[in-house]
Amino acid sequence: KKKKKIYPKAYCISVPNRMDVEEYRLWGCNAVYVPHPITFHVERLEKRRDKIVLNVGRLTPDKQQSRLIHIWNLLDRRIRGDWKLWIVGNGEDEERLKDLIKKNPDESIILKPATRNIAEVYRKASVFAFTSRCEGFGMVLLEAMAFGIPCISFDCPSGPRDIIENEKNGYLVPNGDTEAFKNTLEKLLSLDEAEKNKLIEGAYKTVSEWDTDRIMSLWDEIYR
Repeated sequence: KKKKKIYPKAYCISVPNRMDVEEYRLWGCNAVYVPHPITFHVERLEKRRDKIVLNVGRLTPDKQQSRLIHIWNLLDRRIRGDWKLWIVGNGEDEERLKDLIKKNPDESIILKPATRNIAEVYRKASVFAFTSRCEGFGMVLLEAMAFGIPCISFDCPSGPRDIIENEKNGYLVPNGDTEAFKNTLEKLLSLDEAEKNKLIEGAYKTVSEWDTDRIMSLWDEIYR
């Protein structure tokens, strides 16, 4: 209620995703789409990637890492093979996630603490899996793509749909559809080299188009 009263009085509302721009405009706001600038430059990796599915983020109910663990355990074991799931972060869900991981019989899930050298983690991964219930932006998706990692994410409100182009740099799954996420992740793990390379190149292309100078020019225009 406070937002709907105050925001329309502002000269401009800067919003990092397109879905919320439309919502604020319905309130009568002068809302402008200004995405966050990326935190990493494109880094092309020549060496062979490890069989690691990665999730990075705070360990909270909204990020739904517990659902990701559940999905991981539903995967066809013949497809999953010797792949590992790395969950990197800290947060209030940490102990609950540790308890869930202890129940995993094959030790294929590894929980790692947050690190300042997150680039080293991205360099090892082949797939980025994102199961958030909601997101304002989803910066970790862009970070992963800067290292050429195809992403799979729920199509949650509202950031991932601005970043992931289905079957071009990853996959968007209907929000909350566990079965669809499982099936799509199995598909991603089963891709041949040509199809994987297509998604890798799509990830690099996405980041290269996320030009920081262009984003700063949007701010310049607003301030002028």
